[in-house]
Amino acid sequence: SNKCKMAGDPETDLVKYSNCFHDGEKLAQHGIYAKAIQRYTQALDSVTNANGILTIDNAKQCLTSRAKCYLAMSDHKNAYLDAERSLEDDPNFVKGIHMKAEALYMKGEFEYALMYFHRGHKMRPELSEFSRGISKSTEAIENSVGSPDDIALEKKGDLTLFLTFPKLPSETVKTQTKKKGDTRKAPPATAKASEKSVKALLGELYADRQYIEELLEDPSFVTVNTAAEDSDSLRELLASEKSYLEKRTEFWRQQKPIYAIHNERARNLGLTTTRLVPGATATTTDNSGELSREDIWRGQDDIEHLLNDKRPDEALHHARDLRERVEESTIPNRTHCLAMMSSLVGNALFDLAEFAQALTEYERVLEHATLVSQPELTTLAMSNIGRCQAAKCDYLAAIETWGKVTLVDPRLLAWQHHEMGRCYLELYRTGKNPDHLSQAVSMAQSCHRQGSETGDRKWEMAAKILQGEACREKGDFAKAAELFDTGAHDAGSVGNDTTQFNCNEAAKACRELAADKAASEAAGAAADASTTAGIADGADK
Repeated sequence: SNKCKMAGDPETDLVKYSNCFHDGEKLAQHGIYAKAIQRYTQALDSVTNANGILTIDNAKQCLTSRAKCYLAMSDHKNAYLDAERSLEDDPNFVKGIHMKAEALYMKGEFEYALMYFHRGHKMRPELSEFSRGISKSTEAIENSVGSPDDIALEKKGDLTLFLTFPKLPSETVKTQTKKKGDTRKAPPATAKASEKSVKALLGELYADRQYIEELLEDPSFVTVNTAAEDSDSLRELLASEKSYLEKRTEFWRQQKPIYAIHNERARNLGLTTTRLVPGATATTTDNSGELSREDIWRGQDDIEHLLNDKRPDEALHHARDLRERVEESTIPNRTHCLAMMSSLVGNALFDLAEFAQALTEYERVLEHATLVSQPELTTLAMSNIGRCQAAKCDYLAAIETWGKVTLVDPRLLAWQHHEMGRCYLELYRTGKNPDHLSQAVSMAQSCHRQGSETGDRKWEMAAKILQGEACREKGDFAKAAELFDTGAHDAGSVGNDTTQFNCNEAAKACRELAADKAASEAAGAAADASTTAGIADGADK
C-alpha cells in the first residue's frame, strides 16, 4: 500500500523534505522540469518508510507538483500514477483530481478526462483550470466523433460509470499468453502519420523536427573537436527532443485530427455543406462552376502560407483576388466568408506596415461580424483593430479597444495583457504619468501569470522584459538588471538568440547605471555630511 499517514515515523526527514520540495518548486517555475522531478523524488524519498508508505499527509502536494512536471515533459503515464497516488487517502483532493484529468487528456482519454474535469468543477467551480479542461475535452471529443448537434445519442444502458465516477483500471497491461492454435490476427498498429499530416499538426515546430532529423542523420555531426562523451550526450538530447515531438504529434492527431481541422475551417467560414469525416469525399456547394468551399480552403491555406513565409505582397494579391471571387459568388453565409477574406487582406497590409489601410479592413470585418452575429469574429476584428491603433501610436485608443474584448484562452489573454502593458509603458514615456507605469507593471504581471498557467515560456519571457523596461524607466536599475537576466535565460530556453543577446546587453547597461547611481548617492551623502559638519563648526566658533 502507498497510503499516507501523519508525521511521527522515525524515518521521516521533514527538513530534507522541505528543502528538496522548495528546490523542486523553483526549478519547475523556471521550466527545468527534469531536475525538478529529481528534487521532488528526493523529497518524497525522505518521507517514505521501508514499507513504501508516505509518512506525511502533505506529501500529496509534492506528488501533484511532480505530476505537473511529468505532464510538461509529455510523460502522461508517470503523471497519472502520481495523481492516482495523491488521491488514495483523499479522493476529493482537488489538485490530484486536476492532475488526473490532465494526464487522461494528454493520454487521449478525452471522455474520462471530461468526467474528472466536471468532478473538479463541481467541487471548486471558481477555478478556471476545470472550466478550461471541460472546454478543451469537449472540443477534442467533438473533433473526433462530431458535435452533439450532428449525432443523436440514446440514453439507455448502464450509466453507473458516469454517475459514480469509478476509478480507471490500472494502466498496467497484463501480458496474455497466446493460446496454441489461436489464428486470430493481432490488432493493426497505429498508422504512421504522413509528412503532410505531421506538418499540419506540428505547424511551426515542423521545421525544428526536420532540423533535428538532419543533425541526427549527419555522420559528421558533433564528431569534430568534440569529446566522445559530449557527442553521445548531445545525440541523446537530440533523440529526446525528436521523441518529444513525435509524442506531441500523436497526441495532437488524437486531439484534433486533420479532418477535424477542415471541419473547423468550414464552420469558421460558415459553410454548412456535408461535414468531412474520415473516408468521406469532399463535395462542392454547386455543380455549375460556382465557387466551392474547397476553393476557399485552398485559397486560405495559400494565403496563410505566404504570410508565414514573410511574403505579404503576394498574400495581399491572392487575398484580394479571393475576396473578389467570394463577392461575385452566391455561396451560403457569404457575409461570413467576406469577413474572413477581409481579415486576411488586413493581415497582409499590417505585415506591409500599411496600418491605416489594415485598420480599414479590420473595421470592415467588424461590420460583417455585426451583421452575422458572430462573437468570435467580433473578437478577432477588435483585437486586430487594437493592433493597428497601437502600431499608429494611438495607445489610449488601443487600450480602450482591447478593454472591450473578452478573451478566455490564457494564451490570448497573455498576448492581450502584454500589448496593453506595452501601450501603458509608451504612454508613460511620453507623459511621465506614474499611473501609466503602474498599469504597465500590473499588465506585465498578469501576462506572466497567464504564461505560467499554460507553461508558455515565450509569454513568461515577454512579461519579464516588459517589467524590466518599466523598472528601468522608474530608475530601479538593479531590479531591472535582474529581470533582464531572467528574460535572457527564458529567451535561451526557447531558442531566441536575438532576444537573449538584447536582454544580456540591457542587463549589463542597467548594472552600470545602478553602480553610477550608487556612487552618485554616496558622493551626495558625503557632501551633505561635510556641509553639516562645517555648519556645526561655525556654530561652535
